[in-house]
Amino acid sequence: MGIVIGLVGCGRWGSNHLRVMKRLQSEGLVQRVVVCDVDRERLANIQADATYANLESMLSAEALAAVAIATPPETHLGLAKKVLDKNLPLLLEKPLSNNHAASKTFLAELPNDSILVVGYLLRHHEGLLQTQTAAFAKAVGNIRDVVYTRRTRRMRPDGATPISTLAVHATDTLAWLLAQPLMQGETVHAAHSENAASWRIRFPTGQTGAFDVAWATSDERRLVEIEGTRGRARIDFGSHEMSVIDSSGVVVRTERLADSEPLLAEWLHFLDSIKAGSPCVFPDIDRLLDQSEWLEINDPENGR
Repeated sequence: MGIVIGLVGCGRWGSNHLRVMKRLQSEGLVQRVVVCDVDRERLANIQADATYANLESMLSAEALAAVAIATPPETHLGLAKKVLDKNLPLLLEKPLSNNHAASKTFLAELPNDSILVVGYLLRHHEGLLQTQTAAFAKAVGNIRDVVYTRRTRRMRPDGATPISTLAVHATDTLAWLLAQPLMQGETVHAAHSENAASWRIRFPTGQTGAFDVAWATSDERRLVEIEGTRGRARIDFGSHEMSVIDSSGVVVRTERLADSEPLLAEWLHFLDSIKAGSPCVFPDIDRLLDQSEWLEINDPENGR
């Protein structure tokens, strides 16, 4: 029997998930794609194998192999519990929720046999994956500083905040690349407004991480810049280029990264997890809790 995947939520980001799911279907990796959304007008315009007005109807009508949830953060945990109660693998958009206490309880009560992948798609980006290789370590050395920049012309979506929405990938990327819990860092710079936020954190190891994010800017910038003990690296998500510079400032190499989409790579990772059938939480629970707590403390609008 073929794989049937359900998608909950078909808004701006959910529509991207649907596009990737239909690509996986066209490549024979998924048999059927079914969706549900509370917006009936939106649902009427969706091309899928079946549509439902709510999650309960979809769960009862379909023999699902897995579910993806791409709804607002405040709805994540309630929907996730319904999926996991059916013992179904779950791809849940980031962040886990906008309530740290609720996230902590949810993860503490997570069934031991759960397959839960939270949508930090930059962990599947080709350039960032290269930072985990021996070749990168040889060229750049130990990572001392990471700077994440995301500036977009798009207007701020209703209910979104620059820290918990735009910077959610930034905080995960900084903690991942520096191998440091956010909560162990000291904030040495913080500024935020309705549309923008900039931050710098210093860790007990001496390493530092920073992000600069904003909506409604004059240009598009998507960068991760890494400084190491031997050199530097610059990953441009817009041009799909990665440059490595040595300690004297000479460009060692500039590489055109494959145009493979991180969201597609995330889905392939999720399908591999389903196929393996082994319980997993990705990223791990400690990382999810660390970010959840940091966001609650540092974003004054988080959860409101």
